[in-house]
This record gives sequence, C-alpha cells and structure tokens, in this order.
Amino acid sequence: MRKIAAVVSFIALAGTIVPSCAYLAGSLTLDQVKFWMLISTVIWFVTVPLWMDRAEE
Repeated sequence: MRKIAAVVSFIALAGTIVPSCAYLAGSLTLDQVKFWMLISTVIWFVTVPLWMDRAEE
C-alpha cells in the first residue's frame, strides 16, 4: 500500500509539471492546464500522507 501511494503521488506531482510545459508548447489551453493541475494537486495531497515520513513495515 505504501509503495502504491508513493507511485501515485509521484505521478500526481508530474501532473502538476507536465500541463504547464504543454501549455508553453501550445498543446493545452489555460483552462485545461488549470483543471489538470487542480486534479493532480488534490491527488498529491491525498496520497502523500499515506507514505511520507512513515517507517518501513
């Protein structure tokens, strides 16, 4: 469970970076960037407490 949460949180973190690069490249609109970054941020905040700063089991 801990490793799955870590992977999902790293994917969500990438989801906050990739849309802005896609916007600069001209392949996304500003509204699409805002939507994907909001979704990614929420997912990141939900998954990070599940694995970060916890001892290995």
